[in-house]
Amino acid sequence: MKLAKISLAAAVALGALSTASFAQPLEEAIKGVDVSGYLRYRYDDDRYTDKASNPTSSSTAKHKYRALANFKTPVVNNVAFNVGVLYINEEATTNKGGAGSSSIDTGVGLGAGEDGDFGVNTYYATITPDSTKTTVMVGKMNLDTPITNAGDFDRGTGILALNSDIPNWTFAAGAFDTWAIADHTGYLTGTSVTESLYVAAAIAKYGDFSAQAWYFAVPDIVDSLYYLNAAYKTKVGDVGLGIKGEYLASKLATGDREYFAGKAEDNNLYKIEGEVAFKPVKFTLGYLGNSEDGYLVSFDDNAKIITTGTMGQIWWQNSATGVSIGAFKSAGMKPVKGAEDELEVVYATLGWDVTDSVNLALTYVDGEAEATSVAKVKTTREFTEITPAVSYKHSKNLTLSAFYAMLETEVTGVSKDENRDRFRFEALYKF
Repeated sequence: MKLAKISLAAAVALGALSTASFAQPLEEAIKGVDVSGYLRYRYDDDRYTDKASNPTSSSTAKHKYRALANFKTPVVNNVAFNVGVLYINEEATTNKGGAGSSSIDTGVGLGAGEDGDFGVNTYYATITPDSTKTTVMVGKMNLDTPITNAGDFDRGTGILALNSDIPNWTFAAGAFDTWAIADHTGYLTGTSVTESLYVAAAIAKYGDFSAQAWYFAVPDIVDSLYYLNAAYKTKVGDVGLGIKGEYLASKLATGDREYFAGKAEDNNLYKIEGEVAFKPVKFTLGYLGNSEDGYLVSFDDNAKIITTGTMGQIWWQNSATGVSIGAFKSAGMKPVKGAEDELEVVYATLGWDVTDSVNLALTYVDGEAEATSVAKVKTTREFTEITPAVSYKHSKNLTLSAFYAMLETEVTGVSKDENRDRFRFEALYKF
């Protein structure tokens, strides 16, 4: 009798399956299960220079890893189950030049140290009744809204319903009794926001025209938050033309015992963007600004109104500019009652599809953030970012990309001009 050679791991797996009362062949157990996700590696190298009277400089580098696998069961009696397994390590730091008196680092860099654990980041059921074009999701799911970032794994536990019975329209309504924003609670922590989040939306598409309207409310945190979007794309001969407008407005809960006590209540932010595409070149030009006391108009700082592909990479979420649109971000300016924050940003991007696989882009951003205190003292931060970028689609699954962002800031009346640069290389494999 011949004995098949199998690995230790396989032997353990076979032994476990054989002892289970519901044992069945693996192929049968996973039949029809959809698997999707990605593997992503990033290398970020940040350089900082303070050009004051006593110039200083520093640099940090990080290896960043993400792995995501989403499993979806077949639909049985109008119900499917979904689970997402996530791994993140964003803090694999690489020290340079020695952290102490020695020029050699021993035991302080995290680059090849022990990584974090895998975790379940989504777990929900999808219900699709036969009699209507309705989808109901119940459980812990990614929050894919204009003011959250599902790509950064913002998520909530609750119920969300989508209905498309009316042609060209989709309506949404949801309620979540607990939710987590990456800006606020991190990725793998056990904490979350426990104030209920309510959302309603209407989304329309008629040919080349599309529009969205969203409403959000969180008792004791945000009294109301609105997102409006309208876009039109068309083609004239071989030239593609597009224009898009976005508007966000929030009324923060600023009472004595509420989350934003003492802060400016009214915030807004608007953007208008146009594009002209004539293969293989596309040009984008846009403007971002606000007219209320502040611009804290999003739960996550990476909301949809900020698109890194056309608006630069590092000028927001940066202490040098003081700009942050995320209500829960620790950085950024949050004006108190009687004070004001104004933001004006102009940006332009030129993209060139060199081949079907290679794309080059150059983005220019010019902005100004002006803070006015209660005493009417003004502080102005002017900033400029120039970012060349390249991407290469190696296959339908694997994309390699890189950029070098160069940010220069100047604070009026203060001898504190700063340069902040970031080089990033990314390998993204989707399956």
